Amino acid sequence: GRVLFRNTRAAIKGFPQRRVIAHPVILPETYKETFSNSNTTIDCLQPESLKTIKSHWLKVDTRIEWLANFLKQQKNQKILLITHYAETANQLSQSLKKQYGIATSVFHEQLSIVERDKRAADFADHETGIQLLICSEIGSEGRNFQFCHHIVLFDLPFNPDLLEQRIGRLDRIGQTKDIKIHVPYFENTAQQRLYEWYHHALNAFNSTCPAGSQIFMEHKDELEKMLDQNLISEQAFSEFVNKCKKQHNHLNQQMHEGRDKLLEYSSCRTDIAHQLVKRIEYLEQTSELKPYMTRLFDSYGVNIEEHKAGSYIINPAEHMIGQFPGLQEDGMTITFEREVALHHDDMHFISWDHPMVLNGTDMLLSNELGNTSVCSLKSDQLEPGQLIIQAIYIIESEVPADYQPYIQQQQLQALPIEFSYNEQANEIQLTINQSSIKTIDRQIARQVIQLKEKEIKLALDKMSQQLKLEASEYLKNHYISQNIILANEIDRLNSLKAINPQIRDEEIEFFRLQQQALEMAMNNPQHRLDAIRLIITT
Repeated sequence: GRVLFRNTRAAIKGFPQRRVIAHPVILPETYKETFSNSNTTIDCLQPESLKTIKSHWLKVDTRIEWLANFLKQQKNQKILLITHYAETANQLSQSLKKQYGIATSVFHEQLSIVERDKRAADFADHETGIQLLICSEIGSEGRNFQFCHHIVLFDLPFNPDLLEQRIGRLDRIGQTKDIKIHVPYFENTAQQRLYEWYHHALNAFNSTCPAGSQIFMEHKDELEKMLDQNLISEQAFSEFVNKCKKQHNHLNQQMHEGRDKLLEYSSCRTDIAHQLVKRIEYLEQTSELKPYMTRLFDSYGVNIEEHKAGSYIINPAEHMIGQFPGLQEDGMTITFEREVALHHDDMHFISWDHPMVLNGTDMLLSNELGNTSVCSLKSDQLEPGQLIIQAIYIIESEVPADYQPYIQQQQLQALPIEFSYNEQANEIQLTINQSSIKTIDRQIARQVIQLKEKEIKLALDKMSQQLKLEASEYLKNHYISQNIILANEIDRLNSLKAINPQIRDEEIEFFRLQQQALEMAMNNPQHRLDAIRLIITT
């Protein structure tokens, strides 16, 4: 399309509230001297990384005791903790286990992707999973933990964009409850001042802060100086916070006044959106994908077994036929339910658009395995001892190379046509109850084919001749809706162009060429025999 719609939270509504909870803790005596001698105030934001503290910070840091007590208070709640360094995450996890007997899991950049997936899945498991996941800064990028409602910022990043990324792991679509943001900081230190600047100047904890990045870039050096308790008075810091707050309010007002309300209205019309959501939910609830893929896996020798509620483990079996597209050698965990996939990043969400489904279906349709059979049928419609030849032909379309850029492959889907002929090469109408069909011994089937080879070839020749005459008509009936859509779109753009000069001739010409390509495809059909079944009546 030529237009991209982007929405804002204010326009969409329905997102959960964010509430920050400050947890001031006492500054350890061993930290005071280090803080006063530190070259920069930025170092004091993550004191556990300083050389003079690094070796013994776990024994003296009062935030650890606070965290242990906090976890006991929130016993049945999932809690995400983010800290800047991977080393801090590992050490903190070990300390909680050793000092307080609290089992946690860590998630950081030094782990493999598979290991990260596993730990994220353990955290998401409400039945047997862990309570606390400790992440390094990488945990604030890309991973979604919207099933969790508590986030602990063990330290504060020196950038409002990074802060928003951290909170964004919980504050996203799928979050069902208000988010509680817990910020432990040392009293009367740079940590407290940075917290106050974020909270009072930018309101960065309780709401998104689109203006925060610009304000930070303009005042970065000044902000670093203001965090120093020894050089800058409380009054001077308060004046700086008020100055940034006024700028923040001004920028937000400019953004609000610059909103394109017509664009917002067009971006999300709630009445239409709700109808679409209901249709999607209905389609997913009534989808035949799960039984279809189960049969497909079984046909090609892929083991599938239940894992947890709503999920399955698939892996290659010893009798697997060839290589199933997308199936990993050591197996994989899949789910057909969107809600389960949202809570488990390690699971593959299988939908009709998943490559495994598309490629598996292509393999089924293009592979010759299973496209011939001989069987018997007990039917009241037909006399015993007759031979019925059933065949499925595929009608495909081709367009000249010059027109191929104007028509997508999915617009030229292959059209299957089924025929049923008796051994006299006359077409018959036959309704078959699949439960009445029985398999025939392979040796007998071979004898039937040898005995009736002439009749089978004659019936197939007549089917092919009939298709040559009628294939184009089949395609026109099949593509009639697409043709009408293109014609209506051309008429709509022509009418719109009369009153809107932004509609270009190239756009109208593109749809005209697409319509011509479709007409060429309908007038140039190709057919091939795809499957054949011989039925002996009993």
